[in-house]
Formats: sequence, C-alpha cells, structure tokens
Amino acid sequence: MGRWGHRMFEGDRDFDLLGDLQQHVGMKEKWEYSMAEMVMTGLSAEKKKYVREKFDVDNYGDTLFANCKAKEGEWEGKYCTIILGTVLMSVGARISSQNMKHLRKLAGEVQCNPGFTLCLFDDGFRAPGRAQFLAALDHYQPGKPRNFLDLSCFYCGKTGEDTGNPMFKCGKCKVSWYCDKDCQRGHWKYHKSECAPPGSRWMLNV
Repeated sequence: MGRWGHRMFEGDRDFDLLGDLQQHVGMKEKWEYSMAEMVMTGLSAEKKKYVREKFDVDNYGDTLFANCKAKEGEWEGKYCTIILGTVLMSVGARISSQNMKHLRKLAGEVQCNPGFTLCLFDDGFRAPGRAQFLAALDHYQPGKPRNFLDLSCFYCGKTGEDTGNPMFKCGKCKVSWYCDKDCQRGHWKYHKSECAPPGSRWMLNV
C-alpha cells in the first residue's frame, strides 16, 4: 500500500521496520509485547510501565541503542535507530542525553521528502513526520509515554497535549493538521502544491 499519510507510522515501511526491529537490535529475549504493539496499539498505562521497567533495568535501552548504532551503515540503518527511539519514547523509557543528541542528529541526516514523491524515492521521513519526531524529542520526559498516534501539527510537529489546544484541519484539503494559524501559514509554501479538495486530488496524501 505504500504510504497513506505524511507522519510517522502512516506507511507500510515504518511498520515493516517495527516488525524487524527486535531482530535488528539483537533482542533474543521473549517479550510479552512486540515493538509494534508498544507503539501502535495503545498499551494500558500499567503495561507501558511494565515494558518501561524492562527497558530501564541495567540500562538495557542503552544496549539496544548501541546495537542499533553499530548497524547504521546498513540500508535504512539510521532510520532504524530513529524507529527504536520512537519505541522507547512510546513507553516513556529512559533515553540517555547522548542518545537523545544522536537521535536529533540522525533526524537531520535521514532522507526527508516535503510531500508526495515516487515510491522508489520515498524512504525515511516525510516532512510532517520529521517535525513530529523532533517535537517528541523536545517534549520527551522519562516515565512519560509519547503517543505517536496523536494528531500532530504538519509544520512544528507538536500535539494538542504539547500546546494545550486542539489541532485543526486544513479546511480545503482535509488532510493537513495544525496547532495554530501561524503554523498553517508557515507550512503553506510546502503544502500549497498538494492542497486540493477531497476527490479532486490524485494520490497526493499517499
């Protein structure tokens, strides 16, 4: 199916990497929940706490980061490290300041497309997904899970929980979301080529 949206986990490739992540980082233990469940299925607070404690014991999350970073020279290796970061943030696991800096650095190095592009070149982020990831880093707090399914601003990446205000949808295309009018105006130069009423655009949000 490819991508059906612009943010993280709105495309098949992100799910594929989630599914492969345990093997990629060398997790041989049998875990009760898959990486995909940790990010996508909204585990209860109690279950997230349980998973978080498993990541935090003996700095196991740092071990997984080290294993992932050692493979960043492989195809999509850097993006795999970013996916690992989303898993840890999704349950509120501890991430060292060094690894937080590394994740921010990778976000600037991984390919990022402003919007629709041919599938052959559609690796890594789309711009709203990178903004979403950077906002997650900015608002990261150990012990506080980050929900990557929450609506996020296509320009700054913040969620309604970050701003204290609900997101609003572009009135014309009904696809892009923003936290305020300033972000909508800031995103317009990227969004205008794809902004068309539903039913009149051809796969622009895929």
